[in-house]
Amino acid sequence: MFGVDTSELIIIAIAALIFIGPKDLPKAMSAVGRWIGQIRGMARHFHSGIETMIREAELEEMETKWREENDRIMR
Repeated sequence: MFGVDTSELIIIAIAALIFIGPKDLPKAMSAVGRWIGQIRGMARHFHSGIETMIREAELEEMETKWREENDRIMR
């Protein structure tokens, strides 16, 4: 995902265990999990907003083409 290898992840886990401590590690991991969930939610919301804007632009373009074709046929 971010180019983190398994060995790097193990080193990060050991460092967290040493610096945070085994007592507070579950709380810290829970907080990190919540942050990641919030970031993913914001990214999902942003992505859906972009898709909606693209869809609306495509519909406007199709409507313009339809009107032009309809005017051409009616002449």
